[in-house]
Amino acid sequence: MADFTGTLAVGGPEQDATGDFAPLYSGASAAAPADSTAPVVTNVSPPEGTEIERTAPVFFDVTDDSGLFRRVLVAVEFPDGAVELAHDGDAFTPRYIALGERTPIAGGWHFRLRRTGGWPDQPTLRVFATDPGGNEA
Repeated sequence: MADFTGTLAVGGPEQDATGDFAPLYSGASAAAPADSTAPVVTNVSPPEGTEIERTAPVFFDVTDDSGLFRRVLVAVEFPDGAVELAHDGDAFTPRYIALGERTPIAGGWHFRLRRTGGWPDQPTLRVFATDPGGNEA
């Protein structure tokens, strides 16, 4: 968690002398540096375009220069148009929980993705990563 200085009010909003409501969070007293670098997905294995065996895992890293994320969602799309959510940002979903792994690495996460019962067809990996600055991969 990042350190900040500011005022956090708890409870109902208070009115000032003009009748305006004071904000519940007034913000940091010093501006944080702007984050303009989006997260990246690297070290994808097997490489894009490679056919994979029915029970083979897929590996990839999701990193950001800050090492922090608002959310990382992992979806798998199949040639028939079916899409499965494999990781919801907190945990693997039922078809992926038994064989999926997420391991912390420098600046992010290393994923090992494998579907229970195997891949019904060649998967296309879709990773949606957002950092605290709102930048998206």
